[in-house]
Amino acid sequence: MSSINLTCSLWLLWVLSLLYLPQLHALNFNYPDFRDSNGIVPSGQANITEGILRLTNGSPITTVGRAVYDIQVLLWDNSTGKAADFTTTFDFSIKKMGSDPIGGDGLAFFLAKNGSQAPEKSHGGCFGLFTNCTFNSADGLVAVEFDTFRNTYDQGSNHFGIDIDIDSIYSPRTKEVAGPLTDGSRIHVMIHYDSSTSNFSVTLSLRIIHPPLMTMKLFIIFGL
Repeated sequence: MSSINLTCSLWLLWVLSLLYLPQLHALNFNYPDFRDSNGIVPSGQANITEGILRLTNGSPITTVGRAVYDIQVLLWDNSTGKAADFTTTFDFSIKKMGSDPIGGDGLAFFLAKNGSQAPEKSHGGCFGLFTNCTFNSADGLVAVEFDTFRNTYDQGSNHFGIDIDIDSIYSPRTKEVAGPLTDGSRIHVMIHYDSSTSNFSVTLSLRIIHPPLMTMKLFIIFGL
């Protein structure tokens, strides 16, 4: 991971649509901004200011911030063995602060068991998910990383990838982004899970790049 990294200034717009099991009711929540941040709980260096969720606070190194939706959402019904379909969309931007060309490591969207906390030594390319970027107690975790720095375990820099809690932060599926992730541009993401096919897909749109869409898929069976 980068040893002297300028933190990224980030903001998110978040919409989640979930087919809720076992009642099969549709559950939706929408945050066009975070002025009404009910249900969103920041931790670490994350904070909400003027409707913007910032995951970092400007500290130059070892910065970790998280924000979670603190109402438990059922993705897996143990009694029936069925998983829920879900779709989430969000926008974010990353911008280097200062003149250091290295910058930070990026951010990740993650799904984890209720009560999950950022472990110790999970800064940098560990994205607040893994201690020293190796497997830990965060079992059941699935994440989509937006990586802006090439670490030794990365296949490249400036990519997005799907992380599952195998034995490290290494992504089994990544894709390089055809445009910078750290210039402050607004980036749009859609994540969808189809329980009938166990297909977990991520679509990323750089609004200044044409064609705008890049899609990646991975076969995942949820058993949370």
